[in-house]
Amino acid sequence: MTDGSKSPFRRELNANLPLDLADVLGFYRRELGKLDWKEESKGAVVATDKAIVAFLSADGPAVLKLSRKDGETIVNLVVRNPDAAAKAGVIPKPGQAKLLVSNPNDVEAVLTINKQTIKAAAGAGTKGPDGPMLDLAPANISSRSSWPGKPARDDELEVGADQTWGLLIGPGGALPLLVY
Repeated sequence: MTDGSKSPFRRELNANLPLDLADVLGFYRRELGKLDWKEESKGAVVATDKAIVAFLSADGPAVLKLSRKDGETIVNLVVRNPDAAAKAGVIPKPGQAKLLVSNPNDVEAVLTINKQTIKAAAGAGTKGPDGPMLDLAPANISSRSSWPGKPARDDELEVGADQTWGLLIGPGGALPLLVY
């Protein structure tokens, strides 16, 4: 089983494979090497039940994470495009997280994050990262989204250092999407 996601700043592949972790790791090392990806040995973790290996690709830095669960190897491969993210102004400050707010509704939405109120105009952030942005310390954050005629919705999100998250405000609350 595989799935993935893609933004202009990040691509991700997830897969569950009924294979040994060592075999899967060997496959990725071999095939990514054929694509001229360079493995970085610094910080690599390789054990019988997990592996974390960083690579440099033509598109930017990548991280391969492997783990074992229920007799399968779980694959998570993420490639970041720092050039595109920098050009769009969505790279978080070092050690911080960044939130990009998107309001596809046709009325202004109000988002309260950790007691800070942000107003997002109708359509803000729907054609690119042109909506409100917020820099935060990495943590679990609480948010409340509301707009006229709709009940307020409370949500929680864990944001990590050096991550950029998009918050899409909709009728069900704020949908978080990892974009960088």
